[in-house]
Amino acid sequence: MAPHNLQYAAIVRVALVSDTHLSRDADGTGTLHRRRLNEVIAAANGSSVGLVLFAGDLTDRAAPEDVEIALEQMRRFNAPVCFVAGNHDVGDKLSVGGSNPITEASLNAYEARIGPAFFVERFKGLRVIGVTASLFGSNLPRENQQWAFLDDQLRTSTPETTVLLTHYPPFVHTRNEPPDQWNIDPVQRNRLMTLLQRGRVCAILSGHTHHPLTLQHNGILLAPSPAISFGLPWGDQAQGWMLLTISQPHEVNIAMRAI
Repeated sequence: MAPHNLQYAAIVRVALVSDTHLSRDADGTGTLHRRRLNEVIAAANGSSVGLVLFAGDLTDRAAPEDVEIALEQMRRFNAPVCFVAGNHDVGDKLSVGGSNPITEASLNAYEARIGPAFFVERFKGLRVIGVTASLFGSNLPRENQQWAFLDDQLRTSTPETTVLLTHYPPFVHTRNEPPDQWNIDPVQRNRLMTLLQRGRVCAILSGHTHHPLTLQHNGILLAPSPAISFGLPWGDQAQGWMLLTISQPHEVNIAMRAI
């Protein structure tokens, strides 16, 4: 795959993984998903990965016992792991209209068990901004806090290479596409993209689609990862992850890794 231009000063290998949907199901699904994650952990550890970015949906139902087992397994990565919340972790975005919308309670539970709802992490010149995509359009108090955080982080560009880590991608085809279960709704999408362009964010790394994509929009790379648990459409997409190599002269190479 052709390299995409990114500003960077050192070689860093990053694993983008997503949608493990781990559980203790007795029907064998949970065992299968845990085995696939073990394969990815072994592959990433053998690829000299310095950082792991997890794009959400760690477990299938966010049961405390499942989260505990999942985190235990994720500790087998040799590299540090940054987590963002998926809709299976904290609930769906409000416009989906399902029975499991994001709530303050679900968000608080996620933060108590896994980590902050939004954050910035730095690693060897790489700045990772993580957000909870289900918050966009939720009208929860934490949504305003997340927007204020993003505005502060992206007020001006920095010499660091900056990427956004999220679960829902902003869009999967075009910036003007209508809202659906796979993207961020247009009002919030446009606000977000404006901020990202102002802050010179190089890439948006995400999951949720259960199949890989690589798009470019105004110099920003959009890269939803394949899922570790199962691909979509069923039978047409393999499970997998992405290996990103960010290096001189300011390039990132994306390699799909099937499992």
